[in-house]
Amino acid sequence: MKVTIIERVEAWSGTRGITQQKPDRNGYVTNKVEELGEYAEAMKKNDVNGIIDAIADSMIFDMTELLKMGMDIELVLEEVLCVIESRTGAWSEKDKKFIKNDSPEAKLRWHIPNYIENCKAKNPKSYIGDLFEESSC
Repeated sequence: MKVTIIERVEAWSGTRGITQQKPDRNGYVTNKVEELGEYAEAMKKNDVNGIIDAIADSMIFDMTELLKMGMDIELVLEEVLCVIESRTGAWSEKDKKFIKNDSPEAKLRWHIPNYIENCKAKNPKSYIGDLFEESSC
């Protein structure tokens, strides 16, 4: 059976005792800021590998923080996709981002997420063991 990327992140963070810790706002923010700094440095140098590494490291921090909260990463991603897919709007070339339509009519169609009810991990695991050993790295 092939191990998914999410299972590998769960195993990696579990074997290192990361997901057994309480969510830590200061540690999380510190790590995210550090990765943003690495991203900015890589952008200045046009270092594509550095840019990708900083983004990917940041994603791992996000996933481990969700695991600490007892969330199922895949369910969280599904829920947030329901949220963003329910919004209308348009890309703004001026602002270089998607500008959502926040009119009262549009807001009536927005999906209202309930991460606590819909995204809790069914069986939070202790990840000491086999999954991590199946890594292809």
